Parts: sequence; C-alpha cells; structure tokens
Amino acid sequence: MWLFVFLSSAVHGVGVGIAAFFSLAIAVVSAGTATTITYLTEHGRTASCRVLDVDRRVEVNRYLNGDGTYSIETSTHYDHRLECGEGGPSTMTKPPRGVGGIGDHIELAFEPSDRLAPELAGDVAEQAVKKWTAVVFLVLTILMRVVHVLVLQAQEIRAERDRHAAARRR
Repeated sequence: MWLFVFLSSAVHGVGVGIAAFFSLAIAVVSAGTATTITYLTEHGRTASCRVLDVDRRVEVNRYLNGDGTYSIETSTHYDHRLECGEGGPSTMTKPPRGVGGIGDHIELAFEPSDRLAPELAGDVAEQAVKKWTAVVFLVLTILMRVVHVLVLQAQEIRAERDRHAAARRR
C-alpha cells in the first residue's frame, strides 16, 4: 500500500516519489536489522569464547542472465567451532571475514534459545545505531509525503483562484 501511495505521487513529482520510495526502503532495511540487534541487546547474553577451529568455505553460484550468458558469484564463509563458557554457542558462521584465528578469544552476544545467530558483542553495540537510522528515515519519508501533498494542494488552490479571477475578467 505504501509503495502504491508513493509511486502514485510520482505522477505529480517524480523526484519526490522516488526519494520517498528509497527513504522508506532504507527505513525498512534498517528496522529489520535493528529488530535483531534490539532483541540481542535486551534478551541476549554475552560469552567469552575461544576459537577451536576455523573452516573456510567458498560457495560458487551460477546465474543465467537474460541475454543467455552466465554470471558467477562466489562468497566465502568462515565456520568457527567454539568453546564458550556460560552456555554460549558452540559454532558460528560469519561472512565475509573471519572473527578470529584458532586459539583467539572473542566476545559473543547470543540468544540462549538459539533463535538468532550469534554476533560479535562489539558488532551488536555498533549496529544499535540502525534503530535510529530507521526512525530518522521513516520520519523523513513521512515528512516528504506530507510536504508534497501540501504543495500539491497549494498549487490546486492557486490554480482554482486563477481560474476564478480569469472568469471574472471576462
């Protein structure tokens, strides 16, 4: 529904419609990340873990393009086997970089019932800003839409006033 509202506004102002669409997209993506981070912050625990083993895994995907050619995409994942106290996780997979070598100690934030993948404790603190990014872009989206509607209404009132003035002059 929101997408329709913003794209329909593009009839009168393509720039406003496109800007609002991208602003809303950024807000939604940030909100999705912020939800996970907020849950880990509020319900998760932290554990100090030692990396026992790291397996590097490369995945190769081939995609058929519309012109009949193929694209190849590779992604590297690092599967870590961990020894954590305090009931922490025993494994963790992180792309695109590893979180530590064998024998390294790392701090993890994890959800005790394993509903969410564990994250580095430092990453959780850094990503808390995503919540505010979501709020700012949502407010920006709403403000763009409100201002756009007000401008359109002012233009319609002005046009109506001009039509009445022209009719009186005749």
